[in-house]
Amino acid sequence: MVSTPVKVIIEAQAEEEVNGTIEDVLPAGFRVLAAPSEVEVQGEKVKAKVELKPGEAYRLEYIAEPIAIGDYIAPGATLTAKGKPIAVSNSCGISVSDKPIVVRRELSAERLREADELEIKVMVAYLGLPGSPVVNMLFITVGLPPGFEVIPESLSQAIDATPQLERYEVHSPTRVDFLTGSIKPGTVFEFVIKARAKYPLKATVPPAKAQDYYNPDLSYMTAPTTVEVSG
Repeated sequence: MVSTPVKVIIEAQAEEEVNGTIEDVLPAGFRVLAAPSEVEVQGEKVKAKVELKPGEAYRLEYIAEPIAIGDYIAPGATLTAKGKPIAVSNSCGISVSDKPIVVRRELSAERLREADELEIKVMVAYLGLPGSPVVNMLFITVGLPPGFEVIPESLSQAIDATPQLERYEVHSPTRVDFLTGSIKPGTVFEFVIKARAKYPLKATVPPAKAQDYYNPDLSYMTAPTTVEVSG
């Protein structure tokens, strides 16, 4: 939800003496809502001076607020000393939605060869709404491209590795369904299934979808995409 604040946490561990600055840059579509008094806020930049001895750690926390719907990249925080960067955190993706349920689907590759394995990663988030109840069951559909066969072991592995998933059903060669237990607002989980390319083709990968089993209007569906298999 656009109005839901998020806590940003940055931690630094010194291996040697450091006298420098930590700078974090918010992605477009976010603004700083609250920060400690010792932190300097300049637009989308958040800066804090740090003095660390070997083995000491520093933790910076502040609150950011999304102001626009979209998918963003947070570039990561940088620790500088004597005007030079000495450590940089990884960047990460952030999705902001006004939908109670959000689904993201990623493919390990869009071009494969015959007999290659395709990994399909699915992320599901139940963001809820103010006062939202627990969802008793989510019904998740993962589309598979024609010309591929699902690898059964990957389905049982997804169940074993994802506490929210309770069971699955191979509905058809191009569709696998998953059912969850009860899901609280704020829950985010992801899982991976695999399929093997059987022969050369260019095919459409059907969408992934999640919906409240007892309230189908509460749902979200990704866009379809394509894969190409060569011989």
